[in-house]
Amino acid sequence: MSYETLKAASITVEGETPRSYPVIDEDNESDPKLSGSCSLEEHNSQNPQMRRSKRGGIPRRRYEIEGESFMCASVDIDEPATYEEAVTSPNANEWITAMKEEMSSMAKNNVWELVDLPAGRKTIGSKWVLKVKRKADGSIDKFKARLVTKGYTQREGIDYEETFSPVVRFASVRLILAIVAHLDLELFQMDVKTAFLNGELDEEIYMDQPEGFQEMGQKRKVCRLKRSIYGLKQSSRQWYYRFHRAITSIGFTMVEEDHCVYVKRSEKNFMILSLYVDDILLAGNNMGDDSRHSEVAVLNF
Repeated sequence: MSYETLKAASITVEGETPRSYPVIDEDNESDPKLSGSCSLEEHNSQNPQMRRSKRGGIPRRRYEIEGESFMCASVDIDEPATYEEAVTSPNANEWITAMKEEMSSMAKNNVWELVDLPAGRKTIGSKWVLKVKRKADGSIDKFKARLVTKGYTQREGIDYEETFSPVVRFASVRLILAIVAHLDLELFQMDVKTAFLNGELDEEIYMDQPEGFQEMGQKRKVCRLKRSIYGLKQSSRQWYYRFHRAITSIGFTMVEEDHCVYVKRSEKNFMILSLYVDDILLAGNNMGDDSRHSEVAVLNF
C-alpha cells in the first residue's frame, strides 16, 4: 500500500497559535515515518479548548412575522347546559329569543300535537342544546337554540325500527365536480333548514313538553310527535325518504350506484343533484335563478 505525501500545513485560527500537521514519509511503505515540526505525541498532547461559536443565531422563518399580524381575543360566552342556566345567564334575553324562534319553527312544521299519554306508554325526554355561532373573524353571529329529544331512551321495536340513512359518497362528489369542470356546467350549493323536521314518522312516539314552554293549563299533556325531530334515532332515515319521494316527483331519477345522486335529462337540459344529510349540490347546463327555484325550491323544504 502506498502513502501519498502530506505536506505540513500551518493553519492560523483567530485567537490560536499556528499548528503544524505531521507528514507521512512515503519512502518506507511498511514502516512509514512521521516528519514535520511536531511528532504525533506532541500533537496529541495539545488539547485545544472548546470554543463557543460567536456566530449569531438565525431565526427560523416560521417564527417570523411577515406583513401585518392582527390578533383579537373573542369574548368568552358560556354556553348554558340547561334551560335554567340559560334564563339566569347574562345573555338571558338572547337565549330566550333563540328558543322562541325554535318553538316557532316547530309550530310552523306541525311537529307535534298535545295529547294525553296512553296507558302503558312512556315518554322520551327533551332538552335544549344552546350554542353561540361565530363568524370567521371570531365575532358573534347569532345565538342558536335547538330542541332535541333524548334518543338514548328510545326502545327498539317500540319507538323505532330501522335507523340507516345513506349519504352521497365522496367519490361521487369528486366525479360530479369533474363533470362540472369538463362540461362547464353551473354549480350551486344549498342546505335545507331544519331538515329533520320534514321527515314523517311511522312510529307512535310521545315526548315531554319542552322545558320552559309548557302550554298553560295543559302541563300534564305530552307531545305526540308527527314528524321526526333532532335526537331521534330514525330522524335521518325519515328525512331521506321524504326527500327521495319529493325529488323523484319532479322528474329526477336516482342513480343505482349511489342512492344520494339524482339526475334529470331533457332534450336540451341536464341536471345532476347530490345529497349529504341536509347539504345539496345541484349542477346543470341551464341553471338560471328561475330554473333553480322551480326545480328545487318547489319541494317546500
